[in-house]
Amino acid sequence: MAAQPATIVDAFLRTADRSPDRLAVDFEGVSASYRDLARQSERWAGAFVGFGIADSDRIALFLDNSLDFLGAYLGVHRAGATVVLVNTQYRQVELRHILSDSGARVCVVDAARLSELARVVGNLPALEAIVVVGRDRSTEVGLAKPASSDRK
Repeated sequence: MAAQPATIVDAFLRTADRSPDRLAVDFEGVSASYRDLARQSERWAGAFVGFGIADSDRIALFLDNSLDFLGAYLGVHRAGATVVLVNTQYRQVELRHILSDSGARVCVVDAARLSELARVVGNLPALEAIVVVGRDRSTEVGLAKPASSDRK
């Protein structure tokens, strides 16, 4: 008998290997196979690792339910980091609290919530990068540290 997967990500990857063309998700008219989602999560993981994310680092996901959320969520785990889930209803006080307390180095946000995040970013010294999804598909494969003049 095969060993049980250790984590949900292990189970996902095992299924992706076994049935890559099988439908993994169909959400609000957008669908993806296990192969598609595995590739997306691999791109996210590569971007996080390339940025310097390491074990025990935290990455906040301030995203609505979407394929971007799933890809980023799986990618964080594949990079060995810890996911910090941020309620999409949070506003300045709650955002500042969860992002500050968690020590998240990166926050992945969708365009709809970027303005709320921008209001508190100056009070988050641990936050090194913000990745905005939904504007430019290339954002999911690259992270760059903001210039030091942007962090004042």
